Amino acid sequence: MNYTAVNAKVKALRGKLLTPEDYKYFCKNPRLLPPVQNDFAKILPYLHDKNIRDFVFKNRGLNLLDKSSQESLKRVFGTKSDLQNILWLYRLKKYYKIHGDTAFAYLSPENYKITNPEMKFLAHIKDLQNFVQAVSATAHGKIFDNLSAFSRGEQVLTHAVRAQFKKEYFHENLAVVCGYLYAHRLENKNIRAISEGIKRGLMPDEIFLHLHL
Repeated sequence: MNYTAVNAKVKALRGKLLTPEDYKYFCKNPRLLPPVQNDFAKILPYLHDKNIRDFVFKNRGLNLLDKSSQESLKRVFGTKSDLQNILWLYRLKKYYKIHGDTAFAYLSPENYKITNPEMKFLAHIKDLQNFVQAVSATAHGKIFDNLSAFSRGEQVLTHAVRAQFKKEYFHENLAVVCGYLYAHRLENKNIRAISEGIKRGLMPDEIFLHLHL
């Protein structure tokens, strides 16, 4: 498939995504919040290939995509899998006192940059501070490098995944479309989070900390 047309459309849509400054404004002015929207319909006419449609809308058939798209998306999903496993290990240790081989029952078996020996080593660490130090020595050490990063784990994870998508944009393949849709879903999630935060009486700064930027 030629991605020129759809990527041009996505580039225009991406420019309309809310910025951190927009979110700060809406946290203080929730009555002006934009509605949750579905941008799938704007992209759908450009996705002529059935395999691509199946992947975008049903999340299946990665092996049926063109080679460039496969390679880009494997890097994105691999990064996401690694970070989710690291975050789960932290939570298992902190909240459930689970470590060692027992932890593997809760993890994804798909590793990317974290090797099996590294994951096993991380799983067996009991002390949280030592765990954070060990994580900082891995390929993803700059992402989860302190306890504060783990306390905002989901936000840190989604930020890293968005960053990985952006690295893939220059390939001009399906990762451009998927990256936009991922960011758009986070935007909808943020809009709901602001609305819910206001209902619960949270202060704007507190709401902002829970957003995915």
